[in-house]
Amino acid sequence: MKKRNYLNILKIILVLLISYIAIQHETAVGFRFIRIVVLIIMYIALGIVRNYFLKNKNIKVITFIFDIVVIFLLELQTKYVINYAFHVFYIIVLFETSLLLNKKMTIIVGITTLAVSLIKYINLLLLVSNYSKITEAMFFAFLNIFTIVIITIFKSYKEEKEKTDQLYNKLVKTSEKVEELAVIKERNRIASELHDSIGHKLTGLIMQLEMAEYYLSNNIDESKKLIVQSKHTSRESLKQLREVVDALKEPILQGSFISAVKKLSKDYMQMTNIKVNIISKGKEVKLSQDIKIALYRIIQEGLTNSAKHSNSDIIDINIKYNKNNMQIIIKDNGSGCKKIVTGNGLKGIKDRVETIGGEVSFKGNDGFEIKVQLRVEG
Repeated sequence: MKKRNYLNILKIILVLLISYIAIQHETAVGFRFIRIVVLIIMYIALGIVRNYFLKNKNIKVITFIFDIVVIFLLELQTKYVINYAFHVFYIIVLFETSLLLNKKMTIIVGITTLAVSLIKYINLLLLVSNYSKITEAMFFAFLNIFTIVIITIFKSYKEEKEKTDQLYNKLVKTSEKVEELAVIKERNRIASELHDSIGHKLTGLIMQLEMAEYYLSNNIDESKKLIVQSKHTSRESLKQLREVVDALKEPILQGSFISAVKKLSKDYMQMTNIKVNIISKGKEVKLSQDIKIALYRIIQEGLTNSAKHSNSDIIDINIKYNKNNMQIIIKDNGSGCKKIVTGNGLKGIKDRVETIGGEVSFKGNDGFEIKVQLRVEG
């Protein structure tokens, strides 16, 4: 808004200065002087109304047509065939349209301005047809055409930049929404995990304690047995709670991806007494931090899934690099399953794989297998 105000003030000062020079050059007096002053005031007033009070683009186009008419009427008041000072007003109109109108309307008003501005030159050539005047008319015509072309190019660049900025802003907003949905999705998954595992165990713990209280007065042995079971349930709940909290922490993966997986497997074996074998084939590819974390989480979830459901004692993790492809297979020697039910764990794996542009498949006929394939830059 401030920039527009400065431009309007600059235009008014320029118009007044040019008008003063033109009137001095004309030595206008009497009614001719009054007509010239009134037309100049009308030209300035049209610009003020257009810039500060009008919002409709079509009405603004009409005010520019009035500008052209007023300038032409000003030229009719001159005692010369052409007053070059008043002729400069046409150039001002061209520049002003580039700031206020779209490209199509700018071209229409520009062509109209060019046509009207050449009327005086045509009259001049009809009166005095010589090489000098023809050259003068051609120069001014080419000057106007050149101005229109430059303004059109500028307008095209400006409109394309605005479109690019709009697309970028939409992309940023979409990205923020996707990120927000991902956070909500992860929260829902964690809430479901807490409800299905810890919530279930805590409900059982309450029932055990209530039964222990009931047997306390008439069956002390049964009460003690229930209290022992309650302690075991409490420890299991605490262990699962720690697993959920660990899953929420963003891992800091320094060094290679293989070394991070080895450390994860070592911690897992200490907690579960399940043996984990890591087999790596091919030259390791440097992965971005986002992909590295996603694959780390996938393997982590795969190990957790085996511990919960498979009754296995050995898990093999095969990591294979082949040109621009990477393959990870997590396979246990557990009981497997005839029908694979996609719970929160497997759904979380699938979502993470899709996020990084990979593919995942599950098999349960010979133990349980998770196969991830991903295209990477070698």
